[in-house]
Amino acid sequence: MNIVLSPLLRRTSLLPGESLPSLLIRLAGLNGYEPPGIINRLILSGTRENRRKHRAGRPALTETYGRIESLTGIPTIELHAATVHRFAPVVTPPGQDLASLALPGGFSVPLLLQDELEKSRTHPRLRTLRGDEAGQFCPLCLQEHSYHRLLWSLVAVSACCRHQCLLASSCHACGRPVSIKSIVIHTCMKCQADLRRTPALPLTEDIFGLYAQQSIQAWMMGKPTPSSELYTVAELPLNVLFQFVRGLQLAAADLVIARSPCVHSLDSRPLSLSKTQHGISLTLTPYQSYCLNATTCKWLVKWPARFYEFLDAYRLLTDHSKHNWSVSRMGRLSVIWHDQDWQHSSLDFVRKAWTQYMFETGIPGPSDLRLADYVAQLEQHIGITTASRASRLLQTPHVLIDRLLAIGLLKPYETGESFAARSRPLWLEEVQELYRTWQEAITLAEAAQWLGITRRIVVGLVEMGLLTPVGQKGLSHMDESQWMFQRECISDCLLKMVRYVSVRDIPSDTIDLMSVEMPRADEMCAARVLKYLAEGRLHGFFPEEIPWSLDSLRFKPSDIKSCVLEDQAGREWASAEEVAMRVDMRGMKAWKAAVSRWVSAGLLTPVVASGAEQFFDRREVDAFVSRYVISKNIPRMFLLRPDEITRLMREGKLVPRSGLGIDRSPVNLFELQDLKNAVGIRRGEV
Repeated sequence: MNIVLSPLLRRTSLLPGESLPSLLIRLAGLNGYEPPGIINRLILSGTRENRRKHRAGRPALTETYGRIESLTGIPTIELHAATVHRFAPVVTPPGQDLASLALPGGFSVPLLLQDELEKSRTHPRLRTLRGDEAGQFCPLCLQEHSYHRLLWSLVAVSACCRHQCLLASSCHACGRPVSIKSIVIHTCMKCQADLRRTPALPLTEDIFGLYAQQSIQAWMMGKPTPSSELYTVAELPLNVLFQFVRGLQLAAADLVIARSPCVHSLDSRPLSLSKTQHGISLTLTPYQSYCLNATTCKWLVKWPARFYEFLDAYRLLTDHSKHNWSVSRMGRLSVIWHDQDWQHSSLDFVRKAWTQYMFETGIPGPSDLRLADYVAQLEQHIGITTASRASRLLQTPHVLIDRLLAIGLLKPYETGESFAARSRPLWLEEVQELYRTWQEAITLAEAAQWLGITRRIVVGLVEMGLLTPVGQKGLSHMDESQWMFQRECISDCLLKMVRYVSVRDIPSDTIDLMSVEMPRADEMCAARVLKYLAEGRLHGFFPEEIPWSLDSLRFKPSDIKSCVLEDQAGREWASAEEVAMRVDMRGMKAWKAAVSRWVSAGLLTPVVASGAEQFFDRREVDAFVSRYVISKNIPRMFLLRPDEITRLMREGKLVPRSGLGIDRSPVNLFELQDLKNAVGIRRGEV
């Protein structure tokens, strides 16, 4: 039952900077509520507050503020300003939604979802708030007036800027942690010692440490970084500054444990940290917090020079030379690239500085070039991209990128390291220039060079219908010197072939394209073999260790013979099994179910059905194979990993025409054009 509250008989106002828990404890004492928890239960009785999570001193519901206003006569907007919720705009990471609460009078105020902020979604993090039973205080402030200041609720606040001394978090007599109640009555609950007599550690001579605390406390109150003749901090949003200072503290803690000289500390007092499964305790003492915050604040000063000094120290800590330190070996610094709280664009300045540092002190490693954010920074600030990104920009198979490298139309960024095909670094300017001229036509000789075959085989591909010169029909050999080809046409021709080419488990009895023996032993026969490959009737192999070119493709003679005999038979119909073979479902037990689903979806229409057997017009099958791709073949065509394909589907950028979630087909089937659109990177994104 929701009990209507009457005003307390004895009331008081909030003191300067006082926290709401402190006010409630003082009100309990003034009105004889013993223990003070009685007033908490009175406030929360009948509300929907979770007593374990929110307590009366940290209300998260409008009705709770209303009940406290009824008891105290203090407006709800002032009560909210005395809670840790006022810090939410600063301690909430950039890009994360900021919760809010509607108060009477039309006020919308921020809400701190502390359970979410106490942990990172992907990495451990230090605590933001101190618990009510683990308070901290300034002895000199208590001598002036005994109450708990709101700023003392924050772990990041560890010094009193007014008295220029370190805060205390335990009784000076017995060492017991102190609660907010102990601070308000300035008495240790265990030994009854007077907390006002706690010795204060002066910080007067630690100019930068005090400046760091003044900055953090100003941010928390919504104020800019204090001006200083000695130190310069970039003008950035307050939550960005705090995310940097707080987000890198675990990396700073690694330096503490390693006794690095770049850690900030007082000359008279060494800094130590207790180790846990995360490296250090996630709850810090005031002195630990003071030193770690001063250390990470220092990296913001004179940006990015001080940050580079830290990276130098951290690289030595991880025992990696400047030539092999990569993102994968960054230890706790990897949060910059992997933790979701660091991915907002307002923090790009950190990734930019890191990328610049890598190029000034060494070279990117293969693992670095698999990170999309890292490559984006390389493109923006260094002018380097990767083969994978180039393939997507040009909407072309990776084998054409390999071929363009082989003939010198693209140049690799030489590093001396070995890279996987998808991560090979390229000069971005050359890729962009190729993109700008992608719609320009190339000659017959250039087409042959791009494909890695002879001019005669290109002519054969035209006659087979795999290539079409620009604006010409009814071609004859007399027209060859005038032929021009769209670059996209060359790319599409390769796309049709590469899906049926394997680079592993190459049989020993294969022959290369130029050695093919057929009824007419000349190069025109090679074009027919490539037509069989593009139609999915033939499977090819390519040695992974050599540069890509069509003339190096290898085939099994027995497979070629089967295709020739099939042509000689002149069959007009294709069986369901042949359809499955031509979309490259070799060895897949579910081929019958897949073909059946495609028929049900209207993607294929049988011309003859005999019992369970179905037969299809070969021309319709040719068109089907040219138009659709199964998910198994996408990695061969665009260097996409299975998880990247799944992400594109989840984001709605790639929708299968048939699959488990559509018609219960065991195989996802995509339109080739949809696939090209999904993986293509527009010019504005590079």
